[in-house]
Amino acid sequence: MALPEFLKKGPGGPGAEEGARGPSWLPRAPDLCCVRVRSSILAPEPPLGFPSDGLNRPAAAREQPEVHFCLRPRPAPEPRRPRPEPSAGPSAVQQSALPSGAGPRFRARAEKPAPSEGGGGRGGVTGAGEGGGGPRRLRRGSRSPRARPPPRQSPGRVKRSLPACSGRRDLTPRWRTARMSTILKRAVYPFSTQRYGIYERCRELVEAGYDVRQPDKENVTLLHWAAINNRIDLVKYYISKGAIVDQLGGDLNSTPLHWATRQGHLSMVVQLMKYGADPSLIDGEGCSCIHLAAQFGHTSIVAYLIAKGQDVDMMDQNGMTPLMWAAYRTHSVDPTRLLLTFNVSVNLGDKYHKNTALHWAVLAGNTTVISLLLEAGANVDAQNIKGESALDLAKQRKNVWMINHLQEARQAKGYDNPSFLRKLKADKEFRQKVMLGTPFLVIWLVGFIADLNIDSWLIKGLMYGGVWATVQFLSKSFFDHSMHSALPLGIYLATKFWMYVTWFFWFWNDLNFLFIHLPFLANSVALFYNFGKSWKSDPGIIKATEEQKKKTIVELAETGSLDLSIFCSTCLIRKPVRSKHCGVCNRCIAKFDHHCPWVGNCVGAGNHRYFMGYLFFLLFMICWMIYGCISYWGLHCETTYTKDGFWTYITQIATCSPWMFWMFLNSVFHFMWVAVLLMCQMYQISCLGITTNERMNARRYKHFKVTTTSIESPFNHGCVRNIIDFFEFRCCGLFRPVIVDWTRQYTIEYDQISGSGYQLV
Repeated sequence: MALPEFLKKGPGGPGAEEGARGPSWLPRAPDLCCVRVRSSILAPEPPLGFPSDGLNRPAAAREQPEVHFCLRPRPAPEPRRPRPEPSAGPSAVQQSALPSGAGPRFRARAEKPAPSEGGGGRGGVTGAGEGGGGPRRLRRGSRSPRARPPPRQSPGRVKRSLPACSGRRDLTPRWRTARMSTILKRAVYPFSTQRYGIYERCRELVEAGYDVRQPDKENVTLLHWAAINNRIDLVKYYISKGAIVDQLGGDLNSTPLHWATRQGHLSMVVQLMKYGADPSLIDGEGCSCIHLAAQFGHTSIVAYLIAKGQDVDMMDQNGMTPLMWAAYRTHSVDPTRLLLTFNVSVNLGDKYHKNTALHWAVLAGNTTVISLLLEAGANVDAQNIKGESALDLAKQRKNVWMINHLQEARQAKGYDNPSFLRKLKADKEFRQKVMLGTPFLVIWLVGFIADLNIDSWLIKGLMYGGVWATVQFLSKSFFDHSMHSALPLGIYLATKFWMYVTWFFWFWNDLNFLFIHLPFLANSVALFYNFGKSWKSDPGIIKATEEQKKKTIVELAETGSLDLSIFCSTCLIRKPVRSKHCGVCNRCIAKFDHHCPWVGNCVGAGNHRYFMGYLFFLLFMICWMIYGCISYWGLHCETTYTKDGFWTYITQIATCSPWMFWMFLNSVFHFMWVAVLLMCQMYQISCLGITTNERMNARRYKHFKVTTTSIESPFNHGCVRNIIDFFEFRCCGLFRPVIVDWTRQYTIEYDQISGSGYQLV
């Protein structure tokens, strides 16, 4: 290792005084015996309570070697002196040799007496071996420190033997030894600059002549240490002093950008790429940065690299793509879901084994990624170089879940010449129709069997058993549980259909047209309109082009805001305030309230008002239906309610017209949930000023103040104002509602400019 320039200067040349003494923190020339240069990977600063040797080094770094080079002959050791009293302070020489920026801990160590020649004192530690640079012994009675395990595939830590510096034992106190490289490496500890001022000492060393490009014994530069520990200030300083941003080093022959990517330091990746770091360079394992980020599950880094122009299908030297690495190493939805959003090739095979991403997911038993790949259209029958498909690999591992899902995927594509029934099962559109149509059949059969003129309940029971068996067969054969809204929507449509059939065939001749039928028809028109708008209109989907998505990723990453709380890794957009990604619809919805299965759509900024109208008119329609049933019983059934009581009355009306009683039960059931939902929605809109999603997850959002009894919302402007803004009431100009485009609103700041309205800042 090259000596710093200030150590090379002779005693008589220019700057002799500075060359003799060095910087202010070094010991004076008569006391300087050697310089120690550490060549080990320093882990980040240990947490509170972690064993440390007092020099801001974790216990894992104690047993690393130190390389010594002598500057002048060492003077003969002085005779052993008695240990001073504990109250005695440091000597004058010791005071003069203290570093100028030494903190209280460093000075406290300096005030301790030096260890004896044999190093056997209880108050100190001594080196093992002649060079004095070996592992130090702990004081007697202390516990052996537990070394922190090295990280997975750490870029370089190699144990090396200790070269001897001289044949004598080092008797100089540790605080009087200048460890230039050690101090420089310690400067990359997180928060050490604020605590110990190491950044300034590091800068002083470099300004004194230390070469920032100089690697240590493990071929690792200071820029690598700063990158792996996310020290942006040091990276800027080293590069300004000539550090090579793409210099290779370590056992894996990696660049600092590789090291930062492995650790998941997005801010460091952004900073290095601003200085021109090339993310397409490969390390000793043949991987570029995007492959490393996919391996270790750093989704934000993968998104940033793709947005900066990296090929989503880039292959490493082994022919592996980022999707293959994510399928093999990352057992979570991301970054696989993000890569699929960027239209990655799911059926691409690697160079040597010809395995697709689905093969690698099966080999790793990654069930989460298998589901994502099958949904993305991965080829189940693709074969590797051995002629094995993903299903063959699953059978070799005897994984029942993988075998069933892969076989279902094959059947859905019509492989293996399936039977007619299997073809129907594989048809997703047909399964959806079955789920929508089954409630129509079941509701009719239940009422029809009850209305049959058969006195034997045994026969009716057997018929109901047949209905139950039919439903079970259809459910197991054709129901697709991934279509969450199909069955509830079918129940609603079937119930409403048979209610209208009952109204027009049973009630039409018994009720007054002007006062009953006409309001019922007007209510029905409003109900159909609001239901159609709730079902088919845009609930507030947040859309963006491919270029806008990449631009958003780069902007958020470079401002330190690429966080999953405000960034959707599926839609690749910045989420506006009050928005949420719907897992059922797989899209981000502005001012998301909830996904309603009864309308088969999300409820958000675009259709929330129509949803409220749908609930309101549906409640009135059910009330009309209950009124019609009661009127029918009064006209066509002989009842003795006043004489025999309620339960006898129930028996009489159920016997008189079982179909009407069945419709009445359906009406009561739907009345209950519709009334509760309508009241809950109105309370949230008018009194709280929040959505259902915000009320359920208020503790997850920083802009809500949540207590045990209340939720304080920044969007709550009072009951009347909340209603005016939500329904956009104007009343011929009497009110002025605040209309906000929630698909583009990213802040929560509002300003009340008058008593009649609010203006968006």
